[in-house]
Amino acid sequence: MKPKSLALMLLVVLLVLFAGGIFYDEIDEFFHPPQKITIQRPAEETKLPEDQAVRPERMPMPPRHPVAPPKTAALETGPLPTELPLPATLDQADAYLEERLQQLIADRDLLVLVNLNYFIQKLVLFIDHLPEKSIPRLHLPLTPPKPGFVTLASGEQQLIG
Repeated sequence: MKPKSLALMLLVVLLVLFAGGIFYDEIDEFFHPPQKITIQRPAEETKLPEDQAVRPERMPMPPRHPVAPPKTAALETGPLPTELPLPATLDQADAYLEERLQQLIADRDLLVLVNLNYFIQKLVLFIDHLPEKSIPRLHLPLTPPKPGFVTLASGEQQLIG
């Protein structure tokens, strides 16, 4: 037997013994002794005559967050976008997303901000990097606006320019 395989086998045996020792110490927590179950019989109901019987009335609850009806009588809606078939592969997702965004977003200037090349992969990388302190600019799914982010100072407030 080779020394590496012998050392590996010895390591596996030690890990099994260690896990067994932990399980043996904690075995009481896994298997509780059976508890005696007691069954209580329901109390016998006393029947009241029908004229004395009290029936609870249910009051309807008002909505917690009522929605006010729109002020205009009819909302203007444009033609509904045609439903596109979902892409079969990840390679077709960029073209599908571009067509769908063009249908849904009327302002074409907003489409310039979305980087549609490998959008799904970049979005996954973006979400994976959210807990960290920095996100690589190369993998951003959105294109930053030009000339940059501008703020206006108004006293102690900072407003987006």
